Parts: sequence; C-alpha cells; structure tokens
Amino acid sequence: MKTIFVAGPLFSEGEIWFDKQVVALIERLGFKALWSWRDEQYLINRKELSGKDWTYKIFYLNKELLDKSDMVVAVLDGPDVDSGTAFEIGYATAKGKKVIGIKTDNRLHGKDQTVNLMIQETVQTVNSLDELEHVLSELK
Repeated sequence: MKTIFVAGPLFSEGEIWFDKQVVALIERLGFKALWSWRDEQYLINRKELSGKDWTYKIFYLNKELLDKSDMVVAVLDGPDVDSGTAFEIGYATAKGKKVIGIKTDNRLHGKDQTVNLMIQETVQTVNSLDELEHVLSELK
C-alpha cells in the first residue's frame, strides 16, 4: 500500500477541515495517509513542551513522516504557499518523491503563475478534490 504525506497549513478551522477532506479521499482510495495534525504525538504532549523543545520535536517528527511516505499531496491554497508546506515540498522533491499540489484557490501569484514558480515547476497541480481523486486513482 502506497503511503501519502499530506502537507498543508494547519492554522485555521478551514485549513484543518480541508486537509481532513484530502486525508479522507486518500484513505477512501486505499492509500495510507500520513498527516501531521493526526499522526504526530507532539499534539498530545504540547502542553508539556515549550519553545525550542516543541519546535524541535515538530520538525523532526514531521521529517520522519515525510521520510516514511512514498509521495506527497500538498495543499497550495492562499495568496502564497504556506512556508512549512513549501519546505515539505522541497524536502520531498529532494528525496525523489512525487508531489501533487491541490490549488482550489484561483488567485494568481504572478503573471501566468498560480503559485511561486519554484513550486509550480516542482509539483503536478490539480484544481479540485475530484481532479485529485482522478490523478490518485491512476497511481494505484
């Protein structure tokens, strides 16, 4: 079973809700989804950690999930790609992993660009959950 890391911002209820839809789609298609909001145990222990200890733990646990994955689905919505998501895309790309970006937001980043050109040229972009389902179905 292929494992897919879900990358995306987790700073609002809307972002978390959308990421949950992506995770559910991936799992419904028979893939294993790795999602930091659900799968990193630091969430349970966050009250016990602070400052550098907390950020260090998040970074290394996130990197561990990326290393375990076969590929990445990254949420690209917003006026610019979330900086953590951009790191995850770059890290996965450097490791030779396929990255699919989902951009449901029609704002342009620049002339003829939906996102930063370094992201745009790195990922295969889809524009809806339906398109993501189609692309993932072909990878099974």
